[in-house]
Amino acid sequence: MSDQNQGRAAPSASPPIEDLTIDGDRPAPDTAGQRLSSAVFAFEHAMIVTAIVMMIVAYVLMVLWNNARLQYDQFDQIILKIAGYSTPQETPAEALEFITTVVSRIVLVVILFGLALLAVRTRDRSKLAPGEVAGPTNWPRRLGLAALVTAGLWGFVKLISVLPSQAPIGAALVILLVVGLLSFRERMAVAGELRGGTGPSLFAGLNLRGLAGVGGGLVLGWVVSMALGEGMASGIVALAAAVAGLAVLVIGKVGLDASQPGGDARASGRNGRSRPRSAAAGAVGPPEDGPEASAEGGAGATDTADGPTGVSIPGGGRSPVGTSGVLPLIIGGLAGLAVVFAVVDFDNQAIPGFIGLCLAFALIVSFMGPTIAGVFGAIVGAGLLGWYIFMKAGPQYDWTSGLTGILLLYVGFLGASMATHEGKHITVDAIRKSLKSHTYHLYNVIGDVVTLVFTGFLGLMAVRYLVHIREGAELHPASELPVWAAVVPIGFAFTMMVIRFGLRIAVSWAAWRRREPAPELKPELH
Repeated sequence: MSDQNQGRAAPSASPPIEDLTIDGDRPAPDTAGQRLSSAVFAFEHAMIVTAIVMMIVAYVLMVLWNNARLQYDQFDQIILKIAGYSTPQETPAEALEFITTVVSRIVLVVILFGLALLAVRTRDRSKLAPGEVAGPTNWPRRLGLAALVTAGLWGFVKLISVLPSQAPIGAALVILLVVGLLSFRERMAVAGELRGGTGPSLFAGLNLRGLAGVGGGLVLGWVVSMALGEGMASGIVALAAAVAGLAVLVIGKVGLDASQPGGDARASGRNGRSRPRSAAAGAVGPPEDGPEASAEGGAGATDTADGPTGVSIPGGGRSPVGTSGVLPLIIGGLAGLAVVFAVVDFDNQAIPGFIGLCLAFALIVSFMGPTIAGVFGAIVGAGLLGWYIFMKAGPQYDWTSGLTGILLLYVGFLGASMATHEGKHITVDAIRKSLKSHTYHLYNVIGDVVTLVFTGFLGLMAVRYLVHIREGAELHPASELPVWAAVVPIGFAFTMMVIRFGLRIAVSWAAWRRREPAPELKPELH
């Protein structure tokens, strides 16, 4: 940052890696590091939502199925106790049959009808505008809708008791996927209206050249691995290719046309005030003047001499479809090579191979852009769950406890990775909040370095354990899935956390070198 701008923009409290949200309330990612982290965040978010919804659906259906197949369910026993009988065994046969087949069913229908009537009433009132008074109640319509809802719930419970588990779970997966895709579309439209019709669009951040490079790297890697023979496609080569791709992404001018003139162009902010970009701020820092950026004297902006890593993207920080330049092809090619070398002979140096595969996956997702990455995450999550349900799960619901246990690991560790992206991980603020000078940023650097080392150690231990149990081919007893499938999110999440903490360190280090003062921290609730 130049001296003339040093006192104008206040630095962020804990430099977050800004993500492009499709709610339209946050600045769009402006740099390569931000775009990568935001795209991975969108993928993780979609995976977590899919897993949570499936856990809820599977548990509810399991409870309904178990109660429907009992001779005397929990509701029957409650009615028996109200009638004065402790257990079904102590109840006379005639009274037991009358209570369980007639009385309990009538009471259950009445309760369901009352709940449905309240739901219809709430739905009607929710349509009223603020301050609008409800008109006369249309009781025939309301009672009819309540009766239909009650009949539908009763029939649904009866279907659950006779259908195999694959049918309702599969239907729930399809509904979840369709609703998720429609939700993405609706949220994109709302975000476009909030931003004056300028975006973000479905293809925000999509980089066709990068994806084309990935395809070329996959083909080239397969040809090379077949030519060199077994043993040459090792994990070390995969890790080296992925790290090289990540380095080129962060250091290179990826985002706009790298060949277009304007190397001295300055990124201008929302109010048209020109500002040069520093190296670290260009790498991962958020835009100083908000999400809307343009470039002076051209259709795009390139970097200043002291800011080779950052580019300012017009239209809310969104890179255009089919970003030009050769660097996306190179990065995509390296990511494709890493995938092939890691997968073709995974057992050959599996630990670096898995880490390289995670890095390569992050690079590939970054070329999709946040929106398509979120759709991709929903499709992947629903597809994997669908494969398990139709290929592994039995007709009964005894598999649900095992699957939900594994999904809980995915939710927990992917959620931890998402918290790192948003800067919501646990921090010790007693000392940091008392620092007012530029030493605040140095303190952040030291803390993030310690966290990065600790996180990297835990991630390495997780990957080592994953490789170890994969060699044993041990199966999870309740779900019949390989045990290593439950460890994959741990290694992946820690790898993404290491990348994100590395980006944070770069932001804080650059702020300390520029001697930026500590930000004014707002009061927080604890």
